[in-house]
Amino acid sequence: MTRFRPSILPPHAEIYERILPGDFLDCYSCETDLDVQDAAARAMELPRWADCLMRLRNVLVVPFGIEAKNEQMPLSPADFPVTYQNETEIQLGLDDKHLNFRITIMRHQGQIYLSTWVHTHNLMGNIYLTIVMPFHKIIIRNRMAYLARS
Repeated sequence: MTRFRPSILPPHAEIYERILPGDFLDCYSCETDLDVQDAAARAMELPRWADCLMRLRNVLVVPFGIEAKNEQMPLSPADFPVTYQNETEIQLGLDDKHLNFRITIMRHQGQIYLSTWVHTHNLMGNIYLTIVMPFHKIIIRNRMAYLARS
């Protein structure tokens, strides 16, 4: 059985151009034959329970000035715009007044890497990141387990 593990994103990943001290960056990898396009599509397909969490998040963030029902806050990860793409790497994410984030899916040497980067701009961004972090960890590990089985 193929497993996923915490990893370091390969050094040529485009996201490294954005990283500043204090930014959040995690990364997991697994062996798979999936190409980067298929891996990205599968990683962004949320199970129903995770989709419900994303929708709940969208309702709860409105009082904090994060508009959840416009193009700045998609309803699910599959709706996030592609911000960078080449033959081995795809980035999805957005920038807003509280934080910038990117999800990177990268294929390198028989591995798929799934990484999340967050740069907060203010206290509200830090609070938001703190609140969603436990859910992020559950969802990202679920997606990696799914990719590892693919």
